[in-house]
Amino acid sequence: MTVGSTCVEYLTEEFQIISKDRISLLKKVSDFVSNSHWEEGQTQKGHFFVASKFNHNEIRIYESKYGFAYQIAQKHKGEKKLEFHKTKQVYCRRVEQVKELSIVHLRALLSNDEKEREILRDFYKIALKSMN
Repeated sequence: MTVGSTCVEYLTEEFQIISKDRISLLKKVSDFVSNSHWEEGQTQKGHFFVASKFNHNEIRIYESKYGFAYQIAQKHKGEKKLEFHKTKQVYCRRVEQVKELSIVHLRALLSNDEKEREILRDFYKIALKSMN
């Protein structure tokens, strides 16, 4: 019977660690959304957007007729220019939802930790499902 209780203790400890990691990441995402500075801008083609920076990378949010779209511009070490990723269309009602999605996406791109990337992917999937 000791084997079963040891297994439960181990699982409980593992779940506590996972929960702490998830809570920590959620807090970081929430802090970014509520404390980041967003500036308005316009592309060369005349599209308006709001943008914010995170660790030398940029997130742009565009309003579209179907909701919002966001684009990530990633800065690589040793390069002067930003690499712009494809624009992602999301069907959200509020810009705060897009901010959350975009920072989760960017953090997943920047993370070197596979566990953290997996948690961020889960957040992204859950957030997308909750918007539909």
